[in-house]
Amino acid sequence: MKKTILITFLFLLSMVGASFAESAGTSEQGKRITGIVIDARGMGLETVMSPTIYDKNGQIVNSIIPDDLGWISKNGTVDYYDSIKEVLDGKSRVGENYILIKAIEVRDFKANPVISIDDAKKLKSLPEFNYILKKSNIIFIK
Repeated sequence: MKKTILITFLFLLSMVGASFAESAGTSEQGKRITGIVIDARGMGLETVMSPTIYDKNGQIVNSIIPDDLGWISKNGTVDYYDSIKEVLDGKSRVGENYILIKAIEVRDFKANPVISIDDAKKLKSLPEFNYILKKSNIIFIK
């Protein structure tokens, strides 16, 4: 009986902790990161409905399925912009406190950006990373 209660308590505690980390995460600077911008200018990045971000070793970076599949079917998992100027107004899906990552190449018929191993680790270490992916707060600059 005590063992069952303990396991249940640990499970519930882990669920509350995961939920809190997703919704209330902050960056190292103390500000909550609101989105991710991948700069792939000059690489011929093509627009696709559900692109994948890879690291240089071919590992998938954005493997979480977004929350609202109906919204995604209309808007895609990322926005595509032609310049960073369009992102700077703070009214895009990435908000005002986004992280900017430079793509190092594109792959898969120029549909998917590739980022460095260090940048992939940086993204995955953000407390709000899963939240950003679930909300599709991602922009690619073509």
